[in-house]
Amino acid sequence: MGIFDKAKDAIGDNPDQVNQGIDQAGDFVDDKTGGQYAGQVDQGQDFARDQVGNLSGQQPGEGQPGGAQPGEGQPGEGQFGQGQPGEGQPGEGQFGGEPNQG
Repeated sequence: MGIFDKAKDAIGDNPDQVNQGIDQAGDFVDDKTGGQYAGQVDQGQDFARDQVGNLSGQQPGEGQPGGAQPGEGQPGEGQFGQGQPGEGQPGEGQFGGEPNQG
């Protein structure tokens, strides 16, 4: 049994604890960023919960707060919102704001 199989088994056997960790991680990021990326963090949490549900045998979004169902969202909308590669201002970092000075 490989390390990934062991991880899948551990996640599948303890989905409530994993979901609690997902919530704590999202709260940590929201706290450190002042909630500036709360929408993206929530989407990431939903995605992670759905993956945990897949490993534990639940359907995506089933029994998990805020879980999105497949096909939700607007056409052309990416996982973390709208936009096309290359959009934005030159020198803008991945998350906007000031480019790194170094």
